[in-house]
Amino acid sequence: MIYTNKMGLPQEIANAMPTERHCKQGEISATTLIKGAKQVVLSDRHFDEIEVDISDCIKPLIGTAVHHYLEVKNPNAFTEEKFSVEVQGKKVTGQIDLYDMANGVIYDYKTTSVFKVIYKSYDEWQKQALIYAWLMKKNGLEVKKCVFVPMFTDWTKAESRRKADYPNGGAMTVEFEVTDEALKEIEEYINLKVAEISKAETLPDDEIPECSELERWATKGVFKVKKDGRKTALRVFDTEEEAVAFSQGVAGSYVEYVRGEDKKCTGYCNACQFCSYYKKMIEGNNGVAA
Repeated sequence: MIYTNKMGLPQEIANAMPTERHCKQGEISATTLIKGAKQVVLSDRHFDEIEVDISDCIKPLIGTAVHHYLEVKNPNAFTEEKFSVEVQGKKVTGQIDLYDMANGVIYDYKTTSVFKVIYKSYDEWQKQALIYAWLMKKNGLEVKKCVFVPMFTDWTKAESRRKADYPNGGAMTVEFEVTDEALKEIEEYINLKVAEISKAETLPDDEIPECSELERWATKGVFKVKKDGRKTALRVFDTEEEAVAFSQGVAGSYVEYVRGEDKKCTGYCNACQFCSYYKKMIEGNNGVAA
C-alpha cells in the first residue's frame, strides 16, 4: 500500500496507517467475505501498487482507536478474540469485539455515518454477525444474539431535533437474532463465497466476474419530472414511459434522467483503478466517477 499525504497532515497520522495486508496468505476474514470477489482479489493482487491518501483513512483510523479504547477486562466476557475454521483449504477468520459469555451475545462496535441507520443499510452487518456466530459455534461457543453499536461520526443534536428518522443520540444499538436456520443459510453463503474467491484467484484481472449490484452498493437510475422554478421534482419514476405520461399532464414540466451510481466503486474500493468494470464505467461517464 502506498500512502500519500496531499493535505499535509501531521506525520503522526501517517505513522499510524496500517502497513500489513488485512488477511494473511490463505485466510479470508468475515469482513472480506461480504465483499465482491473481484474487489477481494484485485485488492490483494495489487496491494503494493494501490495508492491511498491518508486523509481518506481518518474514519477507519478513528474506528481502530475506539476499538482499542473499549477493550475491557471482564470475567464474564472477552474482547478482540480471533476465531477460525478451515473451509475448502482456506481459513475463514473473524475477530470478535466483545463476547458476553453469560448471555451468549456478540457486541461489535462501528464508527459510521448516521445515514447507515437512517436508510437501515444493515445487510452487510447482518452477514458479518452471522459469520461470527457460525465461527464461534464451530469452536464450541453459543451465540444467541449479535448487537452492533454504531457510533456516529457526523451526528448533531440540531438534526436529531429536526428530523423524525434521525438518531436520538450519538450512538445506539442494532440487534440481530441468531437462529439455526440463519446459521445454516450463512454456512451456505460462506461456502459459496470461498469457492467464488478461490476461482477468481485463478483468473486474470479482466476475466474476474464483476461484483454484484448489492456488492457494488448500486442505486438504480430514475426519471424525474421537473418544472422550472421548482427545486424538487414533482414526481420520480422508475421508467421513462411513466415519467413522460405524467409530464404530459403538467404544463411546463419536463423529464430528466438521473443515472444510478455504484457507490462502492466510486468511493470505497481502493482497487477500482485495476477493475475492468470501473474502467468501462468511467469511459461511459466521460471520465467522471459517479
